[in-house]
Amino acid sequence: MQTPSVPAVVRHILPTFYNWLLTSAPVLLLLVVAIPRVHGQTVSGIVGTVTDPSGAVVSNASVTATNNATGVTTRATTTSDGTYTITDLIPGTYTVKVQKEGFKAGVYENVVVEAGGKKSSVDAVLSTGSISESVEVTAQAITLETEQPELGTTIENKVVAELPNRVGDNGVGPRGRQIDNFLFLAPGVQGNAFSHRINGGVDFENEVVFNGVSAVQSETKGFQSNINPPFEMVNEFRVLSSVFSAQYGLAQGVASYQFASGTNALHGDAFEILRNDMFDAAGAFPDGSTIDSNGVFQKAPTPVDKEHNYGFSVGGPVFIPKLYDGRNKTFFYVSSEWYRLNQTDTATMTVPTPAMKQGDFSGVNPGNSGQTIGRSNTDTKHSAGTAWSEVNGRRINSRGGDRARPSILPKTSLGTPTLSSGTARPPSAT
Repeated sequence: MQTPSVPAVVRHILPTFYNWLLTSAPVLLLLVVAIPRVHGQTVSGIVGTVTDPSGAVVSNASVTATNNATGVTTRATTTSDGTYTITDLIPGTYTVKVQKEGFKAGVYENVVVEAGGKKSSVDAVLSTGSISESVEVTAQAITLETEQPELGTTIENKVVAELPNRVGDNGVGPRGRQIDNFLFLAPGVQGNAFSHRINGGVDFENEVVFNGVSAVQSETKGFQSNINPPFEMVNEFRVLSSVFSAQYGLAQGVASYQFASGTNALHGDAFEILRNDMFDAAGAFPDGSTIDSNGVFQKAPTPVDKEHNYGFSVGGPVFIPKLYDGRNKTFFYVSSEWYRLNQTDTATMTVPTPAMKQGDFSGVNPGNSGQTIGRSNTDTKHSAGTAWSEVNGRRINSRGGDRARPSILPKTSLGTPTLSSGTARPPSAT
């Protein structure tokens, strides 16, 4: 039996390995970026103290927090004083289980973790018994914040998903649904999409945080219409109005958004929000309505308005048949949306006349002053295609006999020139 030479083996293996690498590289990249612990998250979590029936603390107890939607489990161990801290949890509902030899396991269901770095408190009291036994407790719907003295409001996913949201011009131009429209549901938020204040702060001073990462802006801080993610990308958010953690710097108010995450179930949706003048009533006085010379009201047609806001969202576990099952471990979520506007421009504008394009501004009457550019009180002989004005009674050619520059100042717009020392002199007359 003849053994193939090393170069022959290499020539056979390299192309196969190269093809495998090309086909597998996108999958490997997806697995890396989709791991929940890799990307930045807010420091929301669960804290608490474990004690026995006598009130003595229980050290070295095992504490696990399992996300009910994803099945991801995070573990911690109580310290010598019986306390524990579980951080880096995405918002959602969790089941907390506390175990220690010689005690019945404590199971706390429906523990809610909110966005914006809030810590939910779960204090466990373990009863004496076998570790195979358990005592189930349903957590309170509202948990107290015991870690930070901050005051804030959480806008939950149910509110984001079910409340109506405006499509169109929200004060900063036509746009699709904007998540920051819900900022004003929090007490103490005033203003509009462009400029708002939180709890009496000043404009353009509130911090915007996406998934724990501050959206730094050189100016108009807090204005986020130009940097908003797709509407359905946001799961929930929290508005902090006072006594912030030091991580938020000098901002006067914080809007902290938590993005949605895939779960163990594949789910998605597609949507289109349509605004069309075909469905609109003209109203009593639509734009463009007039009263004619006979005093008769002439009603304008319904204003043209055709807007489309459409997109899709899909999320679930990363699953590659026969290669990788990401349930309870690795997830993805994709959301994208678009906004289209087709609307008649009803603005009234002024454009230069053919004479103005040639440098003749003799027909301009600035400010209804009764004087026209190109007319002097003492001399009406001007070169063709030339504009004139007056300063202190003397006429001035805009460019020594050439055609006028774009900006010519009439006499009525100029005051008497003064200097701190010396005498002001008007330009030489031509």
